[in-house]
Amino acid sequence: RDYIYIDDLLEAIHRVVNTAIDFDVLNVGTGKSYSVGELINVLGLVVGRNLKVVSANTERQSEINFTQADITHATEVLGWKPRWALVEGLSAIWNSKSNS
Repeated sequence: RDYIYIDDLLEAIHRVVNTAIDFDVLNVGTGKSYSVGELINVLGLVVGRNLKVVSANTERQSEINFTQADITHATEVLGWKPRWALVEGLSAIWNSKSNS
């Protein structure tokens, strides 16, 4: 999956509504894909725990195994690029919850 931090998504939306675009299709994401196992490993790093990945290792019917946004057009039209990496975004969320 291509996970995007909420601040990056909101910035892209802000630019869309403040741009004179009549109609267009824009992919918004990070341009990087992570498996669920990779996501769990990054979460483990963020929270300081070794999280075990348990999987039946079976493919689900009609499952799309790889999704990665091509953000080239959004960058060209909006001058937008994501600023948050996965680990940074998850760390920000974790730290905001830990300090609450």
